[in-house]
Amino acid sequence: MSDKTVKELAGIVGIPLERLLEQMKEAGISAHTADDKINEDEKMTLLGHLRKRHGKDEEAGASAAKKVTLKRRTVTSLKQGTTPGQDTKTINIQVNKKKTYIKREEAMSDEEREELERVKKDLEERAKKQEVEEQLHRDKAAREKSELEAKQAAVKKLEDEARAERAKKEKETEAERQVVEKSKRLEASVERNAEKVRKQAAAKKAAAAAKKAAGGARKPAGTGAKEGSRRR
Repeated sequence: MSDKTVKELAGIVGIPLERLLEQMKEAGISAHTADDKINEDEKMTLLGHLRKRHGKDEEAGASAAKKVTLKRRTVTSLKQGTTPGQDTKTINIQVNKKKTYIKREEAMSDEEREELERVKKDLEERAKKQEVEEQLHRDKAAREKSELEAKQAAVKKLEDEARAERAKKEKETEAERQVVEKSKRLEASVERNAEKVRKQAAAKKAAAAAKKAAGGARKPAGTGAKEGSRRR
């Protein structure tokens, strides 16, 4: 929180400016004019000075007291009877009494008490306000952190889904490639088998033609003359 001037503090606690400056001087605070700034530590110093000035301990807040102890000693004589014919015996009894009186310092005046309460209330309100502001800041930081984590989680989810989709497509592409390669290998195998069959058929055909040609060349000459006479 921002510091206050001496004049502003005097207006808050409701005491004259000159009196506040005098009290601050007694407390050892360096502010000397109405426009001088006073921070929270100096306010606490002033409050402690006022408490001490009016007989209140800064920590315990107990009233200072002076003890006066009065001692009183009394002597009482007691006569004790004896047997007939003898003198009476006197016994002295001494009693010591002690009583302590506590003399307290004079109580604060109503004006001084109100002044102290105003300063205390102002400091408490400022501390409470600061605590509220700090809590709001913590809540805002926590909310921003939560939103950031949610965004990061959403981005990560999208990235994971994209990676999974790419992996799926790559797997499908690989499967298609394997099918195409298998089909090509099958076609090549069929083509090789067909070529082999064609070659075998051509070889058989050539062998048959060669055999036929060889058989015609081995026929006797007379056979040809007989065939010629038949034609005539």
